[in-house]
Amino acid sequence: MCSKEYLENRCAPNTRVPAMEKACVAWEKCMNRDPTVVGRARVSAETFAEIINSFIEPISYKTMVRHFPMVSLIVGILSTGSLRICVPV
Repeated sequence: MCSKEYLENRCAPNTRVPAMEKACVAWEKCMNRDPTVVGRARVSAETFAEIINSFIEPISYKTMVRHFPMVSLIVGILSTGSLRICVPV
C-alpha cells in the first residue's frame, strides 16, 4: 500500500514536488518499516479478536438482549460511584 502510493505520486527525491513532501516522507517511512514488527502486531490483534469472539460467540442474541439493560445499569452505577470522591474540608 505504502509503496504503491509512493510510486503513484512520484515521490522519488528527483521528481517530488514540494507540496507532497510530508506525504512522501510518511509513505517512505511506511515502506521502510520492519515487516516482522508489522506482522507481529497483526498476529497479536488477530489473537485478541479470536479470544473476544470465543467469549461472545456461544452467547445467543436473545441472552445478550436480556442482559444488556442489567449490565449497562451496573456499569453506570459503578462508573458514577467511582467518580464521586469525598474530599475532607
